[in-house]
Amino acid sequence: MNVVTIANASVTTHELDDVAYNMAQKRISDFFNAKRC
Repeated sequence: MNVVTIANASVTTHELDDVAYNMAQKRISDFFNAKRC
């Protein structure tokens, strides 16, 4: 593995963490919106 591949791998992992976080936030807000209705 060269340096570029390692850098890309770490960026991808970070992006996946962001996606998982955003999905969790959306699920939480959907849950509260459903309870409010």
